[in-house]
Amino acid sequence: MKHAGLGKLPYWSFAVNQAWSLIAAFAANLLVWMQLVLLPAEHEAGVWDVKRWRYRLFSMAGKLTSSGRRTRLLIPAHAPEFRLFSLMSQTCNQLRHRWRQGHLRA
Repeated sequence: MKHAGLGKLPYWSFAVNQAWSLIAAFAANLLVWMQLVLLPAEHEAGVWDVKRWRYRLFSMAGKLTSSGRRTRLLIPAHAPEFRLFSLMSQTCNQLRHRWRQGHLRA
């Protein structure tokens, strides 16, 4: 959790540090669920820690474009983790399509 922002609390106020801790815990939970849901079981990124995710995937440079009422994120094909990002994006789109069709029930 140190690399998720809990190494040193940035504020003097207890209430603000409490909010910071909740946001950091939420981010860590979101990352774990992303690993569980969007990645195949045998993928190497399934065991990455927060620091590795931040330096390998979350720091990729991309460009947002919008045309025809659609916003797109363009990532160059030669980016180091392009294949991982593409796999996660395709899986997310498949899950969204299944949810819209009513195949995912709570």
